[in-house]
Formats: sequence, structure tokens, C-alpha cells
Amino acid sequence: MTYTNGAMLIKREIFNRFAKLYYDDTLETEIDKIPLIISPKNKKKVVRCCIYKEREIVKHRLISILGHTISDEMDELKRLSEYASEAKNRTNTPDCRLNIIEEACSSCQKTSYVVTNHCRGCMAQPCMLNCPKDSISFKNGKASIDTNTCVNCGLCKKVCPFHAIIYTPVPCEESCPVDAISKDEYGIAKIDEDKCIHCGKCMTACPYGAVTEKSHLVDVLEGIKRGEKVVAMIAPAIIGQFNTDLNKIMSGIKSLGFYDVVEVAIGADLTAKHESEEFTELMEKGDKFMTTSCCPAYVELTDKHLDGLKQYVSSTPSPMVFTDNLVKSKHTDAKTVFIGPCVAKRSEAQNRSNVNYVLSFEEIGALLIAKNIELSNIDILENQEEPSANGRGFAQSGGVASAIKNTINIEVNEIIINGLNKQNLRILKQMGRGKCSGNFVEVMACEEGCIAGPNTISDIRIAKRQLNKYL
Repeated sequence: MTYTNGAMLIKREIFNRFAKLYYDDTLETEIDKIPLIISPKNKKKVVRCCIYKEREIVKHRLISILGHTISDEMDELKRLSEYASEAKNRTNTPDCRLNIIEEACSSCQKTSYVVTNHCRGCMAQPCMLNCPKDSISFKNGKASIDTNTCVNCGLCKKVCPFHAIIYTPVPCEESCPVDAISKDEYGIAKIDEDKCIHCGKCMTACPYGAVTEKSHLVDVLEGIKRGEKVVAMIAPAIIGQFNTDLNKIMSGIKSLGFYDVVEVAIGADLTAKHESEEFTELMEKGDKFMTTSCCPAYVELTDKHLDGLKQYVSSTPSPMVFTDNLVKSKHTDAKTVFIGPCVAKRSEAQNRSNVNYVLSFEEIGALLIAKNIELSNIDILENQEEPSANGRGFAQSGGVASAIKNTINIEVNEIIINGLNKQNLRILKQMGRGKCSGNFVEVMACEEGCIAGPNTISDIRIAKRQLNKYL
């Protein structure tokens, strides 16, 4: 689940400054100053070793925002203004790979168990006596762990009566449900694309902001500037993000220059309809169960890790795909932009749909701030197609299952997989072997659903309350 932290706040400040320069038409002339503004010479509080390292990290974050791959940097003297010019003139959309900022990824030690000062050197010595590798000894009246022989089984922590032994994980590795991220010989995180499901958990877990997305921001803004029909498709989860009426949010986004703004909840209604028909057909045919298909991280999980479960995944397209089809049937020359809280939507847009671009709530929020658009004072758009509460309910865990139950008449015995973690992964593996106690399985990668996605900007409690009030 996403929580506000300092790394996130710096990320948003960089987004805001970037957007302001773009709208002031000074991006190429002023972007090189952003790292100096974020980390000035007289900066009193330096998180890392020095302001020069902090500036380099800001530079690499800006390279990622410009849609470039950080690891492709060959010339360290190449200025951000040059990267900006290349971004504004490119014709290919950046791929969906996550970037690792190497300078930021340097402080996490290897996963281990550590004896704290709470150790009392007790007579029982259960940690030492139960260690299967004899890795624990007592020195100066305190337990000591030999990291060369310790296998991180955790038994010492379990048996310590004073809770004096703690587990110190590598946050990104600990958060990844599929072990797709690990440190290389230099202590820098590397992402295995063959394993990665683009859930974004490593990005939100990293306390140094070292994992970041490649952005489509420049591509979208340049398309609008060229006068293209750039249509914004907003995810249902946006309802709980900007602390105002949905119609005002849509009006604010339209005022950024988008040709039109549509709710992806309209596509969610179509997903519910088609998925209900598919579910009914499969149950009448005698199939054991069916799982949802709207979470792209889950679909990637079945493609890369759970081959036995793939046959049970619904073939119904996601709400984003349905909405894209609707927009392009109405405007054949439109360029579509999905706006949501999800990292995996970038992968889905690139590999499983005709959606042109993906932006996050954070990015769209930065654009609204840069344009000084106050949503509470904006005029509301008229004649917008109204989706159902079922479609808008896709934003939270249980929402898809609820929509299916409200759409069909046959019995639905649902199972809700609320977030992809190692425990729920074991449950899904059992399902892949045909062991499922229900007949309809809803799976969402993010705990609580899309309203708690990696790119949300509102506290989950507030977002949930606003969404349910709106529904």
C-alpha cells in the first residue's frame, strides 16, 4: 500500500517544476537548473553524502521523466537540455521498463538478522541452541550472529524471549512478489524483465526513490501542442484523489488542452457485461472457476509465473481497452492517454492494446498545479456520458466481483485476492492446480485495489471514503 514519504514528496516537487518549465516554454533553457534548485549550495539538510550526489539523482530522475532509459547514459557530461530536445523531437513512444537510479540505490545492506541492544544475554540462550548452522555465539554477555554462515532462517528471532533480534530486509526485494529485483555485485538493484510484472511495489517500497518510471509526459504535451486529438481516459480511482467533485476533475483535465475527457468506468461497464456473459457460459459448460482479467499486473503474473492458472483467466478485455476502442471508433484519428494510479498499465498499453500513452495521477496533478488550475472553482463540463456505479466501483477491491454479481442471475461464489504478495501468490498457485473453493476469483495487485495504487496522491482512507460516498 502507498504511504506518503519524503522520497515521494521530492519526486512530486520535481514533476511540478518540470511541468512549470514546459508550460513557460523554457524547458530546454532552464531544465539544467532544477537539480541546483532542489539541492542548493546552502542546503542545510543533506540526506545523502553531499549536494552533488543529490543533484545527480535529481538529474537522473529528470532523464526518466523525459522518457529516457537511465542505463543508456553514455556521456555523463550530456546536459538535461539535450535530453529534453531529443524527447520533444522523438517519434517513438518510450517503453514501459522501470528505471533504476544507481546513485540513489546504494544504502541497503544484504537481507539479514541483527541482534539489537535489547539482548540481555539470558541464561536460556534459545537463539544459540536452536540455530541450525551454529551461527550464533555469545560475546561479552550478548548474542552475536556470524553473517558468513547464517542462512536467514529466522529461527533465532522467533525464539528470542526479549524480541532482541530483528529482521532487516532490502525493501524493494522484500516487496516484490515474484523475486524480479535483486542486487548485483556492486550492490545496485537490477530488475529482471523476464520476471517483472510491473506491479510497482518496488517503486513505492524503496525509501530512497531509486526506482522510477519512464514517462510519456513530454509525448502527450507535444501531441496537444501540435493540435492532435489527444483524449484523456481517466481511471475510476481518480474519484478519491483530488478532494473535489468528479465533474470538476474532468473539467480541469480538459482545460489542460485535451480534446476530450472520458471515464474508463464506461469501459468497466462493458468489461462487467462481457465478463458476466463469459462466466455464465463457462459455468454452464462445467468449468471449475474463472478469474478476472482487468488487473494487468495479475495478467502478467499468469503469463510469466503461473502457467497453470492462465486457462482460468477471463478473455474479456480490460476497461482501458474497451474505452480506447470506444474513443477511436468515434474519433479515428484520436491519440488516447490513460490516466491512472497504475504502473502496469504502461506495460498493458504497450503490449496488449492500442492505447497510445499512459500518465499517472501524480503527473496530471503536476500539470494542474503548473497551469494554476483550481479545481474547486472550475466550470463543469456538460453532456458527459454517465457510467454506472458498478463501473466506477472497479476502483476498489471487491468492486469487480460486485459488478458481476449485480449483472447476472446465476450463483457467484467469489474469492477476493486483495493484493499480490507471497502469501496470496501461494493461494493462486494452488488455484493453478485446480484447487479453488469458489467459482469467481477477483485479483488485484494492489491491496485495497486501484485506489491504493503506486501512483495515487491521496491517503487511502480518504480515497476510500470519497469513492464510497460518490458511489
